[in-house]
Amino acid sequence: MFKRPTSIFVLCWLSGLASGSVATLVPLYLPSVVQTYTGTTDVATVGHVGSFLQAAFLLGWVTGGILLGAVADRRGRSITLAASLLLACVATALLPSVTTAMLAYALRFITGIGVGSVMVLSTTLAAEVLSDARRPWLMGVLANSYAVGIIATGIAQTKIAEWQTVAYAITGSVVLVPLFMLAGKRSVAARLDADVEPSFGALVRDLRTQRRELIIGSTLFGCILICLWAAFSWLPSWATALHPGVDGGMGLRGKIMIALGLGGIVGSLLSGPLAMRIGRVRTIVVCYVGAIIASLPLYTTDVPSATMMTVSIAVLAIFFGMAQGLMALYIPELFAHHIRATSVGICFNIGRILTAGAVLNIGVLVAAFGGYREALLVFTLPLLVGLVVTRFAHEPKPLSTPVLT
Repeated sequence: MFKRPTSIFVLCWLSGLASGSVATLVPLYLPSVVQTYTGTTDVATVGHVGSFLQAAFLLGWVTGGILLGAVADRRGRSITLAASLLLACVATALLPSVTTAMLAYALRFITGIGVGSVMVLSTTLAAEVLSDARRPWLMGVLANSYAVGIIATGIAQTKIAEWQTVAYAITGSVVLVPLFMLAGKRSVAARLDADVEPSFGALVRDLRTQRRELIIGSTLFGCILICLWAAFSWLPSWATALHPGVDGGMGLRGKIMIALGLGGIVGSLLSGPLAMRIGRVRTIVVCYVGAIIASLPLYTTDVPSATMMTVSIAVLAIFFGMAQGLMALYIPELFAHHIRATSVGICFNIGRILTAGAVLNIGVLVAAFGGYREALLVFTLPLLVGLVVTRFAHEPKPLSTPVLT
């Protein structure tokens, strides 16, 4: 069962789904989570604690994505992926049991380490086991696994008010996936590592030969990521502040997270066919231009209606999802096999350092500018930077990886 590329791909997809769920839990239930640790839900406290919770998670994501990517290049893809997913599940399961914000920050950091590694290694492993003909289509499918996790948690939020219950449900439903991965660690996926030199010094030396690709890949991924995470982390809270309704905005927050998830799924599924038709680089341009156009009505309207917010967010999410699907396809194709996991980890996570700062400082800018809209508008500027960098990108060569059947 685990020696077939299709089975490995399915496990990678399930890992992405679990990562999307544990990542979404805190921003979706942010007021309730903050109340658990502080006893209050006033805007200033939610903004302050929420900023640190999200920044801790993203910093952990960077740590796991880069360091464990290097471990996977030298010690094996499958076993590192399984350990990373298990780490994220355990940290999420422990989150409801802690009583202080500091401990919550620590657990979100650990969760981020696991999720960051999962997203790098599931992408790398899937790209390596899929054939050239199937890769553009299925990497888009893999990219939407994270969005499916967002939707699953968003649906749960509309039905279950207690975030602790959802945390236990998420971890309980996916805890067996790492065990299946470990069962398959001697499969065809493990053979991908057979010709790897174990020295980390050799890894650093080989990375230097692809500096240009690292810079381009990191910039293209990081610029779209800053805008995506700013929207993902703070749009639900903005919507709640504008349209509290009779339920304190809980229903609208759930709808917005579902819109983000559904839009991301549609976009990621479109990325493969579009890349095959017009090329990888031109598709990246479409992603950036589309995201800029979709952001304008949302962030330039004084008080957007609940319906307008939901629709605009869904359209914006389509281009975000398309970018995520395309990056999952494009970036692994830029690098040689023996440095691929490390290189993907760097490209996926260097920009995330700036993203963590952006998410942290949106809470500060909300107070400085007097609202979420102005703060979020500032963090659409990286889209312009990424659009300029596409002029230096190039179409990749065929993926250099062992032939798998």
